[in-house]
Amino acid sequence: MKELVNINLVQPSYLNSLRRVHDMVRDFITYLSHEENFLTTPDCQQLEYLPSKIRRLSLQTRNEEVGNQLATVSLSHVSSLTVFTPAFSLLPALLCFPVLRVLDLAECEVYNTHWNDICNLFHLRYLNLRGTSITNIPKEIGNLQFLQVLDIRSSKLEEELSSTFPQLTQLLLIHMLNSITYAVPRWMCSMSYLFFLSIPLKTLGEEDLQVLGSIYSVSL
Repeated sequence: MKELVNINLVQPSYLNSLRRVHDMVRDFITYLSHEENFLTTPDCQQLEYLPSKIRRLSLQTRNEEVGNQLATVSLSHVSSLTVFTPAFSLLPALLCFPVLRVLDLAECEVYNTHWNDICNLFHLRYLNLRGTSITNIPKEIGNLQFLQVLDIRSSKLEEELSSTFPQLTQLLLIHMLNSITYAVPRWMCSMSYLFFLSIPLKTLGEEDLQVLGSIYSVSL
């Protein structure tokens, strides 16, 4: 690793900073990912050479040609979808992604109306809505029986978590830092797989400690 740093191919990472690699290395990684059909980024690829089966899709910039091309290809095999803020307007209907497992819409203009489609992504394992404009989480989130990671940091939540959350028995991580202030929800006692919880609290009472302790006990 030191040798790579010395020749400026890899830049060292410090706490709370982004890891970065040399532009040449990034271009090479991007090229390999396209060649092996590991990741499809229409912004960086010639549209006529998009693979017939897209499995991991990343939309990064606003490009109307990309939007038109996506309307003509099958998205039924996409298992991972990442959308950056500038490209959000190009996002096809989420119902076009029936086997989606990873959905990352961080910082995009996601509102409560988008829950209708999100809650029908039955195979979803990872959902990132960090920094979006959602103000509540509907009871229909209980449909996401396989969900393992939920990130709703810095969103605009105005209501407590839905009472149907105990149906999400596979949840491993809930990240709510900087969202609405909560007490620890009592239903978390049943979250037997949960191993990471980030939740804002003004105070930590005895009942909160009992709930957190019961999560630990159930997971043993």
